[in-house]
Amino acid sequence: MVDKDNIESISGLAAMQKGMLFSHAVDTGSDAYVEQFDFVIAGEVDVEHLRTALAGVSRTYSVLRTIFSYRNTDEPYQIVLKDWAPALDVRDYRDRPELDRDVEEFKVADRAKGFDLSTDVLLRATLIRVGDRRWRLVFTFHHIILDGWSLGPLFGTMMGYYEELTTSGSFQPRHEVLPYRDYIAWYERQRGEDARRYWAEVLDGYENEAVLPADPRPGSYRGATHRFVLPAELHEGLKRFAQEAQVTQSAVFQAAWGVVLQKFNYADDVVFGSVVSGRGTELSGIGEAVGLFANTQPVRVTAGADQDFAGLCRDVQESYLRANAFEHYALHEIQGVTPLKNKLLNHVVAFENYPLSEQLQDFGGDEGDGLAFEGVEVFERTSYDLHIVVNPGAEFAITFAYNENHYAPGLIRELERCLVRVFTAAVDDPRVRVADIALGDGRAEDAPAPQAAPSALLDSSVVDVFADVVASHGDKTALVWRGEEYSYAELDRWSDAVAWELKNRGVVPGTAVGVLADRRPELIAAILGLLKNGNFYVPIDTKDAKPRVEYVVADAGVEHLCTVPEYADKVPSSSRVLLVSRPAGDVPPFPRLRNLNGATAYLMYTSGSTGTPKGCRITHRNILRLVADQEFFDFHDRQVVMFTGSPAFDASTFEIWGTMLFGATLVLADELDVLDGDLMRDTIKRNQVTAMWLTSPLFNQLCAYDPAIFDRLEHLLVGGSALSVQHLVKVRAACPNLRITNGYGPTENTTFSTTHEIRAEDLHRERIPIGRPLAHSSAHVLDRGLNVLPPGAIGELCVGGDGVSSGYHNRPDLDLAAFVTVPALPGHRLYRTGDLVRELPDGTFDYLGRADDQVKISGFRVELGEVESVLRSLDRIEDAAVICVEVDGEKSLRGYYVAREPIAPDAVRQAMLKKVAPYMVPAGLAQLDRIPLNKSGKVDRTRLAEIRPEPEAVRQAPDLGPVSDVVRILFDIIADLVPVETIDVNRNFFDLGINSLNLLTINNRLRKVLDRNVPLVQLFQHTSIASLAAYLDSTGSDDEAGSQADESAPDDTSAEQEEEEERAFSASALLLEIADEIAEELAAELEEEL
Repeated sequence: MVDKDNIESISGLAAMQKGMLFSHAVDTGSDAYVEQFDFVIAGEVDVEHLRTALAGVSRTYSVLRTIFSYRNTDEPYQIVLKDWAPALDVRDYRDRPELDRDVEEFKVADRAKGFDLSTDVLLRATLIRVGDRRWRLVFTFHHIILDGWSLGPLFGTMMGYYEELTTSGSFQPRHEVLPYRDYIAWYERQRGEDARRYWAEVLDGYENEAVLPADPRPGSYRGATHRFVLPAELHEGLKRFAQEAQVTQSAVFQAAWGVVLQKFNYADDVVFGSVVSGRGTELSGIGEAVGLFANTQPVRVTAGADQDFAGLCRDVQESYLRANAFEHYALHEIQGVTPLKNKLLNHVVAFENYPLSEQLQDFGGDEGDGLAFEGVEVFERTSYDLHIVVNPGAEFAITFAYNENHYAPGLIRELERCLVRVFTAAVDDPRVRVADIALGDGRAEDAPAPQAAPSALLDSSVVDVFADVVASHGDKTALVWRGEEYSYAELDRWSDAVAWELKNRGVVPGTAVGVLADRRPELIAAILGLLKNGNFYVPIDTKDAKPRVEYVVADAGVEHLCTVPEYADKVPSSSRVLLVSRPAGDVPPFPRLRNLNGATAYLMYTSGSTGTPKGCRITHRNILRLVADQEFFDFHDRQVVMFTGSPAFDASTFEIWGTMLFGATLVLADELDVLDGDLMRDTIKRNQVTAMWLTSPLFNQLCAYDPAIFDRLEHLLVGGSALSVQHLVKVRAACPNLRITNGYGPTENTTFSTTHEIRAEDLHRERIPIGRPLAHSSAHVLDRGLNVLPPGAIGELCVGGDGVSSGYHNRPDLDLAAFVTVPALPGHRLYRTGDLVRELPDGTFDYLGRADDQVKISGFRVELGEVESVLRSLDRIEDAAVICVEVDGEKSLRGYYVAREPIAPDAVRQAMLKKVAPYMVPAGLAQLDRIPLNKSGKVDRTRLAEIRPEPEAVRQAPDLGPVSDVVRILFDIIADLVPVETIDVNRNFFDLGINSLNLLTINNRLRKVLDRNVPLVQLFQHTSIASLAAYLDSTGSDDEAGSQADESAPDDTSAEQEEEEERAFSASALLLEIADEIAEELAAELEEEL
């Protein structure tokens, strides 16, 4: 029970206090913002004097006598009591055999106790005797009443009292220069409009959260720290750098940390949190004041293409100076002006120029028998999973305090290395460009590790290897087509006939020969024959439109084109037709050409960004690298592979040469055999197929039809685009013995660059990794400046090794941009895939999407792949695709989905709104029977763009009409808090403009109106009027029993009295200014609450 006569003052809360109070209200059992200082003391402590000094400090500094009330009013407030002394517990651990362990266990338990902000003294002390004249003084307090700066004056005052007591038996109480309530009064007078305008301008256009790679594990917050000190030479270099650049060390650190974040996020614009002292006001005595003056504000670090690091430091410092006038502004208000809202910050940096450990030397008596403070261990716990503390004292120390259940220790150690590399780069060259700063090592090793004795296969040619296979497997079946088998010997004779025909026509080695055929024996015979003649093949898809065929033939310089009669009319008039037919008689062996290893084997055309196809040259060595010394697939003569892809799609390289170069069998499937589930099942069974390749969209469609289609296969390779976890789960359940591999790679690196065999644990991931590089290959994650990045950082995947193409046909401009060398990887020619990945802790790569797959919708950057993933994850949705369309200069998303039963577009839209922000929900939605695929088995986005969703009825503003009383109550509460003319009862609170603190207001008003407690966490789980009303209607008054202590206001308190009371609380900082009748009701309310 709180005696009203014991109330000294009442005031509102400072910015950071509001955030901490909200964190406490959401989870009252959390130890977030519980701080602990463990002082190591030598000397003889007088316990009673210390207890008296601690009580004296409490009387001196009003904030130590503060409790908080927030359950029954819209605005929270703090109450300073006249007498509220902290306790001093004394323990003797001298006889403990595991003394250090027991002290640590006590500290952990003491922190875990936490604090009830409404009922507890928010600071407690424990004195532990650990030896003769050896002590540990443990101060545990809630950050809501004290910041780190305050510990200096507070501790100085306490030890001053202690010394006076020791020498004279009494002490002279000191006057509090600036009571905390006076600071609150100043804070409440500040103009919020100016601060809001400033921060809105600073953060304008910032839309993407800067994150670090998380490694979530079960369990709540598990505190860990990692502290390191910069080498002395580097520290001195940084001080020189700061002096020459005319910036503070704080600006240097923040700029360096910004560079690390930029590199980790593949971005040039990042925002993170910074703790500011909040003591830059004109208030007298604020430097020695005790309380929570610190605040968290955003720091935005933006680096242009040619930005040098020194200039970046100056930009950071100038931004800090401009923000000084607004450092008091509440973080939740700042978050409210950005699209990211409460995702704007996920970690904070605190810069402590004068650490408490260095102030300790000033405490204690001057006599030799006085107390000596030998050090202090600090535990700080924020609501963030990462908190960085920088101490630039005699040493430059950096401490990462982090949640070990969210961030792996390996990442934290890597962040240390990254910071040191940035600092070193700046010291070595003060004018270094940010783009030229490398965070990672130039590791160039291949993975998996090269074999000790690689086979001679890699140095051979396709023609030579095939000849060896014919010699050893001549009678074995090479091809199966429509029930007919063709042996290796027969295929060899057939291809010899093609080679002779080309030679007789005067086709010289090194020139292009076109191949226009579907999956049939003539295709394989033609390819082998022209290779034997030293030519390279240009595969043309039989479904290609005439203009494309003509372009490819003309661009490649195809004068002769191999085909079959049914496609002869598609051959452009500029090319001579060579009809491939089975030879009737004997064919003399064609003489083998040598030294073809580096010669072009095929020229495959892929879509260009401008719409004009570009031809990619692939050599014999490139093809052989795909199959030489590999572990991702068992290449041997017992394999029976079903050919499912287009001959003009680079997966055919794996299908054709993965069989023909090993004496295996290739089953040439008709189109219906690939697309029809029943026919595919029959083809697999009839031909005893052991392995096949499928594009992921086709795999999804077949899986949706029947996941057991693949149960007779031994190995299934899937790829071409991101794999769907839900479809893999179904196939794994239906085919438990099936080996499934995710194959990733661009045409420019010969089919596969990386592969990953699906494991059980992968089925619980958000995305399936694309794996590790093949043998004789390498893969590197590079930043925008083509510097190597460390594991975990997002960057462009650049691939190297023996699979990299020799370049594009007659396109030196494209070669220059796509095929690069980087200084950190000497001797490595790399292909820039344009795909964003990060290296996972196990060494596999996580595919995140295209670097250029971003579109802007209503000013927000949107990743199409991300929207597709969300749409595909909805209940009953089997497959989905999303495109961006532009009409009259306005871009919008259009989504297409497949389901077995009709699902209304609006139902899909509402389901998506529960998962993502409104701007990520496609404006147009259409249900299809299947997602159209192009000839390569990928989503045909051109055809999708031609499918326009049916117009939907215009959604009217909700008419409340005959709705429940709870809906009306919620509607009125929300309408009073947000300036929205039309409130959609189905719309997310945060999209309406509600912030975190508004949820407290909603909760309090609901309690009063409904006369029942609503757990605050439910407002996070039910985030719309309709959803929350449904929850409240379903639960009635039977809410969580654990929150019954949060009683509502007394029944006899009228609405008029409550309103008057609330106005009084917000208008005055002192109880003396409140009318007597309001004070009496406050006391009654406090008694009920506390």
